[in-house]
Amino acid sequence: MKIYLPIIACLLSSFVYGQNKKFNFTLGTEYELPRKTEDLAFFGNDQDGIVNLSLKKEELNIVRFDPKTLKKTMEKVIDLPEVTKNFNSEEVAIMQNNYYWLHSDWDKGSEKEMLFYDKIDVATGKITDANQKMFEVQGVLTPIVGATYPLADARRAHEDMRARATTGKVVLDPTA
Repeated sequence: MKIYLPIIACLLSSFVYGQNKKFNFTLGTEYELPRKTEDLAFFGNDQDGIVNLSLKKEELNIVRFDPKTLKKTMEKVIDLPEVTKNFNSEEVAIMQNNYYWLHSDWDKGSEKEMLFYDKIDVATGKITDANQKMFEVQGVLTPIVGATYPLADARRAHEDMRARATTGKVVLDPTA
């Protein structure tokens, strides 16, 4: 009997605390990425809409969804003829309510790495500024490692990053 009482108390408390906040969400229809594409990001907001970027060799697929119904409202394929085999999609960044797709390229012959951005208008689902070069570097870039944490201290590493207690890259070492 003594063993059952703590178990029942735990179950009841988790039920009470687990059910005390309500939230609503809407599921849209199932969405499949265009064939043989790499999903880059879903981003946007409830005013302008939601956009999905996916990449397939020399094509960038842009799909826009209505923010209220989550129905697909636009699909566009943009040819990327200047893409080389050393092209790399880096990330989608949000700065001051503007969305930027960052991508890089490595020119093997001149040993130059270049970082570009494309500004994406979420409301229209279109690229407004394409292939704007941010910078170009001769040689190989090596990241600055600001701190290394054992994998078991991942929480502390994340807290230090959020508190801006580190500079450079934060490395989690699974062997430490």
